[in-house]
Amino acid sequence: MKSKKEFDWYQPLQLASQPEVAFTPMADALKLCSLMLLQVNKIQKRNQPKPPELVEEKKAANVFDINIARQADTECYLPGGQKVFITNFIGPSLISKWVGKTIENALESAILDLIEVLREKDHSWLLYSAADSSRTKYLRIEDNFFETFGRVLIAGFGLTAESLSETIANIRTKISSQIDRKREKRNPDLKQNLETFRNLLANDPWFRIEEPCL
Repeated sequence: MKSKKEFDWYQPLQLASQPEVAFTPMADALKLCSLMLLQVNKIQKRNQPKPPELVEEKKAANVFDINIARQADTECYLPGGQKVFITNFIGPSLISKWVGKTIENALESAILDLIEVLREKDHSWLLYSAADSSRTKYLRIEDNFFETFGRVLIAGFGLTAESLSETIANIRTKISSQIDRKREKRNPDLKQNLETFRNLLANDPWFRIEEPCL
């Protein structure tokens, strides 16, 4: 739908300022006309329908559809076979924190909120690595976890599939930063816990498979 052309409210003011018109009843009438045109422009602009793509973008930024997100969610695993369903952590109180933000900010908040919940739920979280390479002394989180995490957010926020790769990379970066920051605080048991976990993995790569799903 085309935008309606705005009325030229400034032209009556120019006419009212002409020497032969100024300080006459005509000048007052022209000023009143200018004010009325300005008000009409404001009302017209306020009532102008937004283009469909902008309406959709606002919807995606302000609404997370948990039902659609659940359809994209599948069981994924953390090191040792710990089962995870990402949507188990997404409830009304968490979703309410993402409302009213741009899509970029809502997605950022969702990632940060969810990885913080994961850290609180999984006592081994600081032993993990979100690195895209196997060359790490910590326990690498498999790609399937990040792919599922990304698909859930893409589906819930109504984004396109083209956003998936960028979202996965963002999730990796956020988890790496979070874990590194938490590890900086002195944790005398971290080295021992890592060694114990590795020994358990050596005996059984799925030793956590019977633990309750996060």
